Amino acid sequence: MVHHLLPAFLYLLAGRSNEMLERNTTDSLSNRILIISAFDVSALHARHTKKELFAELTDSLKNYLAQDIKKDSTMEVIIVPDIIRGDTDSQVLSLMEEKKASKAILIRSLDAYFNEGGERQEEGYGDEKNKIVTSYDLCSNVGYSIYSRSAKLKPSDILVCEYFTSRSVNDSHIVIKFGPDIVGKKKHTFGSVKKNALKYLDEIEYELKTAN
Repeated sequence: MVHHLLPAFLYLLAGRSNEMLERNTTDSLSNRILIISAFDVSALHARHTKKELFAELTDSLKNYLAQDIKKDSTMEVIIVPDIIRGDTDSQVLSLMEEKKASKAILIRSLDAYFNEGGERQEEGYGDEKNKIVTSYDLCSNVGYSIYSRSAKLKPSDILVCEYFTSRSVNDSHIVIKFGPDIVGKKKHTFGSVKKNALKYLDEIEYELKTAN
């Protein structure tokens, strides 16, 4: 009797083992996300120092995204070091299949700049001329897309702008204003890009948590 039951027991055991393996594989896939960039800094029409800054900002942005995802979830994050070009959708889906990932975030574009804000007039005292005071915001504008295993879920363009400084010039018939230089103030740009990453992750929180 025992000998007759043994094959059936082994069959059931093998079935459960396969089921567990399948479940573990699916769980592993559902917990892996790629961070990819399609932003080609070399194609920018900008001076060398600005290209260098934007390359550093893109690398930092990938790390900011990865760090925050790891902090708030159990997902395994893989940063893809190479830039993808051409048909980005098919390349992203191909990379996901190759690396057995269930989600991917693509950085499509990145910009950091100073935006002229409000303007006010200050009255001069004594021999001083009146001044025009202009405020400047530091902005970061990043284009993202998130993918599931089978399709692009949605593109997003995230803009973060915050007051940075004010500059004054003498009030005259011809006023020439010079805002801050983005490269000269480069150390401040990383903070703006980090806030941009956090704002984006808040926006796609549902997509990150849902099934593939």
